[in-house]
Amino acid sequence: MVSPLEGSIAATIGKAFDKISYACTVARISTGSGAAHKPGAGTATDYACKGMIDQFSTREIDGTLIRLGDVKVLILATSLATEPKPGDKVMIRGETYNVCEPIRTDPAKAVWELIGRA
Repeated sequence: MVSPLEGSIAATIGKAFDKISYACTVARISTGSGAAHKPGAGTATDYACKGMIDQFSTREIDGTLIRLGDVKVLILATSLATEPKPGDKVMIRGETYNVCEPIRTDPAKAVWELIGRA
């Protein structure tokens, strides 16, 4: 079921944060075809988007899901043509991070909150 918050609210938030966010890329590596024990070479698909980097508070760092050194990557959902998944890579401000679980979003699906791990 689609939330009544999706759509116009996400567009408004995307427009408001567009000028203060950075260009970034979410890269997804898909496994190649072949036998299960010997898959072929994978291919990368890059998705251009807009985002920001933030720090996790010390209260959020639990050493398990969120570790010391992890960063919070916020992606404007209206700028990304796919839903981010664990295992994706995100490149922002000259750094590359692995996307880890859990991936969160708000009720309007305006922003994806990713855990970025070096």
